[in-house]
Amino acid sequence: MYKFTNPESGEIEEVKRERWAWGVTYEDGSIFVQFDDEGFFHRIGEVDMDRVKIFTMFKPENPTIRHDMVVTEDMKPFHKYRNIKLHYLPEFVKIYIFGYSKGKSGIHYNFILPDDRVIQSDTDNVELEKFEIHRGL
Repeated sequence: MYKFTNPESGEIEEVKRERWAWGVTYEDGSIFVQFDDEGFFHRIGEVDMDRVKIFTMFKPENPTIRHDMVVTEDMKPFHKYRNIKLHYLPEFVKIYIFGYSKGKSGIHYNFILPDDRVIQSDTDNVELEKFEIHRGL
């Protein structure tokens, strides 16, 4: 479990590590990750987006399994989760979403499915049922 200080209450909460986590490499080479080595959980809002050069999604149990996204000045990276309920599964499944917005050229989305496939799209409204999502690995 990782510790998180709730900014509203100031209370320390425990957070379970996710199957996928984000990390950033800043322009000076320093690294900031969602689940750090000191046992703390960080929110994406803590990232200094103006200094990000690489945005990464990786598997914490094996960081060599990763998706790196080079960030240019006109890109604004994002990360979020989506719990979806598909008609053919008895429970919700978690989809990890990351990508970037880029001025007038729009938004690019990457969806990491429960079986670790990555679907890319220029729209957030992807019919994920088409990809035969199952419970995962």
